[in-house]
Amino acid sequence: MSFILDSVFRPLNSPRFVSFSRKIRENLRPKKIFLLTSAIRDIYFFMSSVWRTAAENKEKKMNRESLIILCPQCGAKNRIPQDRWGDQAVCGKCRAPLPFSSPFPDHPVEVSDRTFQNEVLNFSGPVLLEFFAPWCGHCQRLSPVLDQLASEFAGRAKVAKLNIDENSLIPSQYAVRGVPTMLFFKGGRPMNRLVGEQPKGEIERQLNSIL
Repeated sequence: MSFILDSVFRPLNSPRFVSFSRKIRENLRPKKIFLLTSAIRDIYFFMSSVWRTAAENKEKKMNRESLIILCPQCGAKNRIPQDRWGDQAVCGKCRAPLPFSSPFPDHPVEVSDRTFQNEVLNFSGPVLLEFFAPWCGHCQRLSPVLDQLASEFAGRAKVAKLNIDENSLIPSQYAVRGVPTMLFFKGGRPMNRLVGEQPKGEIERQLNSIL
């Protein structure tokens, strides 16, 4: 029995085996460090993405729940949170009272058949209304352009969007045959129309023409 045990364990103590096992450990150590570093890096990028998305969602929610009011005295743009819409706000620059009769959001406003009258026709300022569909690739590419224009024209014009898949009355009333179609309203009347995906400069030119 002792002979069998000795024949089994003796090779484990041999210089050749010890040297071989040392080489294995030396080769594995950098790989373990590399794997650990890669795992830490992946976790860092994942958490950074989560935090960045959360911050962007918070900013979008804040934008949806606030209005941009143009000061009639100095022309400065003032962001008014939704919970202060009933207060008498003043301009942050010149301290003049701000009127709430013509709020211009700095983001596109969703419009439906039911809200079209109030959001577009009864609105006191210029309105750009885009007729779109979620499946439309041209509409998807146009969406960030309208986001930029809504922010740049905040205080001067409203940008609105109407989903034709969920609302059929208004598109039929204004003879909208395809998407994207953009109508430019002033004083409740359509002043101009653009059909198809348009460059930002052309949309901007049409907006400036109705200011």
